[in-house]
Amino acid sequence: MDIRGIRTLNLVGTIIFGIFGVIIPMFYLFGFGYIFLLTREGGFIEVCIAILITWIIVIGFLSYHLYLNTVVGLDRGNFEAAKRWILIGAIMGFIFGGGIITFVIFLISYVSFDDAVWPKPYYYPPPGYYPYPPPYPYGAPYPAQQPTGINPCPNCGQPLRYVTKYQKWYCNNCKVYIKS
Repeated sequence: MDIRGIRTLNLVGTIIFGIFGVIIPMFYLFGFGYIFLLTREGGFIEVCIAILITWIIVIGFLSYHLYLNTVVGLDRGNFEAAKRWILIGAIMGFIFGGGIITFVIFLISYVSFDDAVWPKPYYYPPPGYYPYPPPYPYGAPYPAQQPTGINPCPNCGQPLRYVTKYQKWYCNNCKVYIKS
């Protein structure tokens, strides 16, 4: 997974965290508000409404900072803070909003974070040749090494060619074999 995939997972996790963390307490808030309007008494309902309003504010604050430090933090290149907030999002999402869904999303993002962000070492393939000749089976003779380079003929000065059959130099111009 690459950085864009991690960013998308964090965005989805933050949205689910915000939805479950804010919208579900709002249903309870409307329910307790409706009960409060019908009964017009009791301090318990007022305390529950105050707790739910505080809950919604805290979850909204956490959702904003989770978005700011994971999604925007990845865009800015602040990878250490983003990884730390991904772990915070996994824990807070499991406890406060979204449960297993946000926990799994942030956990996948946390586990694949290092592979996506930090460069992987690239090992180049070996060259097509090796500096040493391939090993020959036991007892098989090594092939004769052909000399390299251009040697001029001592008689006419033309380049010589090496004949492996006789392992001698041969001059095409003089038509003679020359010993090395």
